[in-house]
Amino acid sequence: MDEVLNILFCPDCIICKSKGSIICEKCLCSFKEINERFCLICNKFDNEGRIHQKCLTKIPYKIYLELFSAYYYVDNVRKCIKLSKYKARIFAPLKKLTKKALKYSLNFNLNYSGYIVLPVPIHSQKLKERGYNQAEIIARQVSTFYKLKYEDNLLHREIYTKSQYKNTRKERYRNLKGAFTINKRYCNKIKGNKFLLVDDLCTSGATFLESANVLYKAGALDVRCFSLAKKF
Repeated sequence: MDEVLNILFCPDCIICKSKGSIICEKCLCSFKEINERFCLICNKFDNEGRIHQKCLTKIPYKIYLELFSAYYYVDNVRKCIKLSKYKARIFAPLKKLTKKALKYSLNFNLNYSGYIVLPVPIHSQKLKERGYNQAEIIARQVSTFYKLKYEDNLLHREIYTKSQYKNTRKERYRNLKGAFTINKRYCNKIKGNKFLLVDDLCTSGATFLESANVLYKAGALDVRCFSLAKKF
């Protein structure tokens, strides 16, 4: 609790401890950016960040998802994201990280015109434990930056899953099968629309794939993905 209070009320840089900002500009500039786009499955180069056709045989979905990720999930980026998840309401570093990531995304000429921004939902139990969904914090900034419509009630997470960092790709897919559903009250908002799914971290891509698959089944026209960081 003392560490939480210090971060909230004594905004020294959480990385280098310099005075005046929760993340100083020098440390922000040290974050390792991903300078190319890649296939979500094999992590090899793809100019549009889409899943390679040959990689579709490795996953239980036949959808060509497009992914943009700004940072490698290492060092100080990892620290900022972990703070947002495991320290009560410590999301100021996450906001600064997102702001920088959005400016960086302009280098890739991303076209999200007409897309609706959706944060990847977390289970109600996790929401109760954490107090907020970090994906919503990022998604609202993405929505504002790109001037896109924002929705946070179309997708619902049905299944509670523990941290999957020790699981293989196949285990992640299996654990997330059926994890997401469409809120039946808003089915009419899915069909014929395009969606930008937003999350803090992409590891195997299982979360993006499962939630995108649910949207496509409900009639979505196109689904793309945006994450702050990617773990390789």
